[in-house]
Parts: sequence; C-alpha cells; structure tokens
Amino acid sequence: MTAKVIAEVAQKGGVGKSTITVNLAVQYATAGYSVLVVDLDDVQRTSSQWFNGRKHHGTGDAGANERIETVRASMIDLPEILTANRGRVDLILIDTKAASEEAASRAVNSADVVLIPTRPDAIYDLDSVRTTVQLARTHQRRATVVFNLMPPKRADMAEA
Repeated sequence: MTAKVIAEVAQKGGVGKSTITVNLAVQYATAGYSVLVVDLDDVQRTSSQWFNGRKHHGTGDAGANERIETVRASMIDLPEILTANRGRVDLILIDTKAASEEAASRAVNSADVVLIPTRPDAIYDLDSVRTTVQLARTHQRRATVVFNLMPPKRADMAEA
C-alpha cells in the first residue's frame, strides 16, 4: 500500500495550514489510519509542537495519538522522508511554511492532493491563492481551496 500525500500549501501565513493539518491528522487517526505529519515550517513548528503537547499531556484519544507521528524536516529532506514512509503509513500530511516558494513547489510536486487554505476576509489572502493554484497546475496536481477562519457573517460565501 502506498500512502496518500496531502500538502497544505499557502504563500500567506496565518491562514490555517497547521490547523487544517492537525485536524486532519486527528480525524484520520481516530478512524484507525496511521498518519505521518511532516512539519516543514522551520520557524514556528506549530504542528510538531501541538502533537508533542497533546501526547505529553495525554489529551485526546490515546489510540489516535499512537497512530500519529510527526517529523520536523527541511524541504531538502522531504523526498527521503516520503520515500521511507510511503509504504509504512496510510496518510502523509505536509505542513508547509509561508512565503517559501521552493518549499511550496517541492511539497506540491510530492503531493497527491494540495489543500490551499485562505481567509475570505482580506483581498491579499485571496490574491495569494492564485500563486498556489498556478503552482498546482504547473505540477499537474489536484488542488482545493479551503476557506478557513470563516466568520459567521460571511457564511454566505461558502455557498457561492
């Protein structure tokens, strides 16, 4: 079996890449899948820190926690990590950092599916989506824009 790879990619920070990553990891692990989270954000390491805290404090479903692994990596290490783990886990989630075109390109190229989180409330966030969509097209990868941090007053946008 070959693991599916989902990359959360956005050129803008603060749009929820790590939030989506950790929530997907927990949902898949709760359903019984083994999950590897590759944290490429060498500055914040949000995904890694969140999971380490979750396991250290014993929060969440213990069985799900056992099915989630995290690895801190650089974009240079990504191909080796994917090769070593594709046959070992069910799902690999790549949490990228913002404003790194090279890391984004490597993550997109490695993914089966690209999730592009954005906030609907700022023009510059929506404009940054275009760059990532074009990157996914260049690498011929399936991509989906995820409206994250949707304020209740803008819920009508999700139906459009």
